[in-house]
Amino acid sequence: MEPRPDFFPVYVSGQYLTSEHLNETQNFLWQQEKATRYILAGNGIVSGMTASITGNPFKQVIVAAGGSSTVDGFIIAPGSDTVLTKGAPINLSWYKLADKTEHLMEKTAFDQLNLQVQSVTVLNAVELFTDAVPVNELPDGTKALDGVGITNTQAMNDYIVLAWLFSKDAENNHCQQGDCNSKGIQRNLLVRYFLIKNAQVPHMNSMSAELPTCSVKRIKKLSDSGSVTGFNKKSFDAWSASVAELKDYFTSNATGKQLGIITNLLSTDEQTLLTTTINRFNQINSSVTQASCSQYYNLFAGDLSKAINELVVFYNDYSKKYHSIGESRMESCIIIGGFQQPAAFDFWRYYFIPAPPQQQHVFDKKKLKALVLRLFAMVNNFTLQSAIGDQVKLVASRPQLIPSLAACDSLLQNNSIPYYYNVIQNGNNNDVLRNWNVQGGSLRNIYCYFDSKIPGRDTDMAPGLPTTDWYNFNFFRIEGHVGMAKAAAISAVTNIINSLGVPIQLLDCDINYKGPKKWNDWYVDYTAKVAQWVKDLRKNYTEYTFDPMKNIHETITQTSYRSIDDVVKSFNDFSAFAGVMYKGPPAAGGAPNAIKAKAKLVAKNGVPDTAYAQFVKVIPQKDYTDLVKGYKDAVAAQGDAQTTNKLLVLSDLYDLEYMGGALRGGTFILLHDGTNIIGDGCLPYYYRVGQERVYNP
Repeated sequence: MEPRPDFFPVYVSGQYLTSEHLNETQNFLWQQEKATRYILAGNGIVSGMTASITGNPFKQVIVAAGGSSTVDGFIIAPGSDTVLTKGAPINLSWYKLADKTEHLMEKTAFDQLNLQVQSVTVLNAVELFTDAVPVNELPDGTKALDGVGITNTQAMNDYIVLAWLFSKDAENNHCQQGDCNSKGIQRNLLVRYFLIKNAQVPHMNSMSAELPTCSVKRIKKLSDSGSVTGFNKKSFDAWSASVAELKDYFTSNATGKQLGIITNLLSTDEQTLLTTTINRFNQINSSVTQASCSQYYNLFAGDLSKAINELVVFYNDYSKKYHSIGESRMESCIIIGGFQQPAAFDFWRYYFIPAPPQQQHVFDKKKLKALVLRLFAMVNNFTLQSAIGDQVKLVASRPQLIPSLAACDSLLQNNSIPYYYNVIQNGNNNDVLRNWNVQGGSLRNIYCYFDSKIPGRDTDMAPGLPTTDWYNFNFFRIEGHVGMAKAAAISAVTNIINSLGVPIQLLDCDINYKGPKKWNDWYVDYTAKVAQWVKDLRKNYTEYTFDPMKNIHETITQTSYRSIDDVVKSFNDFSAFAGVMYKGPPAAGGAPNAIKAKAKLVAKNGVPDTAYAQFVKVIPQKDYTDLVKGYKDAVAAQGDAQTTNKLLVLSDLYDLEYMGGALRGGTFILLHDGTNIIGDGCLPYYYRVGQERVYNP
């Protein structure tokens, strides 16, 4: 590329001007004009200039009208279709200098020079001419195109067209009258066209690959956890499934998803930061096990998924508007491309590269970078479960209830900043705070658990939280309660809800609790014995169906241990039937009324005389007596639970979901092990307390 002069002559009155003065002025203006194009506008084919052929073997190459600017600012703009009908073989030297600029020269001329080059490639080309070129100006070996030995198919598949603008100086007599002491030079800018095998020229352009969006998992069937161990396992299973989806983005391997596809469009700083982020992501993944996995890891996976998807959607659009085109191009040349016009993209064609100062391109590049930096900041500032306890304790008034938008309904930047990011260091210059809003706007009214501890936000956001307008918020984060004593957390969250008038409901649930132990143990014993007795009766006495016992068995198999009234009714039926069976068949004599009543009961139950002995043999009366005694103790324990404990049973909350808070109008459930809070969940509605679902409503 020609150096741009940073000087020009200034003429003064009476000065004798020479051609040098005038040429310096002309050169300055010419270089400024070219620089305006390649610095302020860009380079490449702006419109038109597609290549096509006719005939087989082909007879014409047609370059459509259009406009383009070379990398050094020369304009190549055929105003009408250029029809090329002749061709002559020629070798061109394509060489690169130490300053990375690339140039083209006829090989015969290049061989006569002693240039210090980094690399050189010889292009075996066919120079193309129009019918307008005089025969005496055509080089030796020029033929009509149908005589150069290239078929239509070969041209379509194997060749590209290149336009080269070069200057040709010719003497020009500017003397109009009489003799002149000197003659001027006319510099002519001409466009030459060449047919080149595309195999000789690597792809000049590459279109960035589209990236797929991702979808992470949630903690499924939280109400089926059953115990603290099961609770941790469900959380870990969901996290592991999410990692399987996320890991391909956080890798340096070629997966088609890796974020390196995007960072390669940015600076080396972002590429280096990606390596750091990959290592941190792997560290986060290895910090939890099946036996210990805090729920918030799954919220974090959801944040990453949302941040990745917002990045990917923007990048996929960006990659279509700004293809990955290198700026290292041959000066004074435009590669027009092949004859087969692809539906989307010709990798040889010199597409237009927007100049760096162009506003829209710069804005989009900055947003792409901002989306990348936010994602990296989230990973690199994530707080591991080994440190989260100490971090949340930095806030004196824990827990905190923070209004937000539901993550599924809005951009990530519009949601409150979760407590599992370290946002305390560096105040407002913290990486997460600085990059949370990728549009660069203020985070005012975007709240955070740590606002009271962040310099610059401690006098603005935190004090305003209790009195802020929550009208447009549909979600309430509740953070800082995990690890607290059960009673303290229940009291604190209840006080927040009541004092601020928050439209959510609070309940708590012991995750290990399944109801009174005596009731549960008796219920298991009762149902197991009835099932075994029915099986033994069928096995030993095939001639008798024992319909009452079968009916009792069918009833209890369809009844939950929580449906106390149904269980009681089932056992009363069993007791009545057993009472009849243990007394034996009615006597032949006796009071007529007693005999009549006994016969009516037997007839009602369909019990023949032989069945009594069979029943007693299979179901010893002592086993029945033990069940009756256990029943009395179980009912007493059930009554105590209903009057004193106020406990939910987790398995009844079948639609419980972990969201890190509760939706407006929903129910927040504090999950504990009887002593400390270990997690939470929410229901999307006010939980209507019922006798059969909640002890001590």
